[in-house]
Amino acid sequence: MLHQELTRANKFGHPVSLLFLKIRNLRQMNDVYGHVAADRALVELARLVRSRLRDVDYIARSGSMIHIIMPQMEKGDAATAASMVLAAMNASHLGVGDVLLKTAIGVASYPKDGDSERVLIPHVEAMVHESARKGENAVTVFKD
Repeated sequence: MLHQELTRANKFGHPVSLLFLKIRNLRQMNDVYGHVAADRALVELARLVRSRLRDVDYIARSGSMIHIIMPQMEKGDAATAASMVLAAMNASHLGVGDVLLKTAIGVASYPKDGDSERVLIPHVEAMVHESARKGENAVTVFKD
């Protein structure tokens, strides 16, 4: 989907923002409370994230990472959406017992931060790692 949206963006001259959300404390939740409890928390997280996105945005999960493609969205607006996700997470206390899910979010946009998947994806991944170093729920925007 990312390749398709970048191709379309290149043709029509509009931006595409990319968010990666690293789900933190998921392994601990699995170990302490089991997979069923962790799966329930993931379902709630997915609902929360989806409720903060537009219908045209793509969302997918791979392991402990959620990937979001936001067609025709500037980086500043994508950063605002990421902040709304964090605010909702902070208010909802997703998790079981004393183990709460946290997220580290990275944001970057085509074409300003990369003109291809090969360039854009490592930039978003670097921002996720920076957010994880901050601890708790955090968002980091490329070159901000």
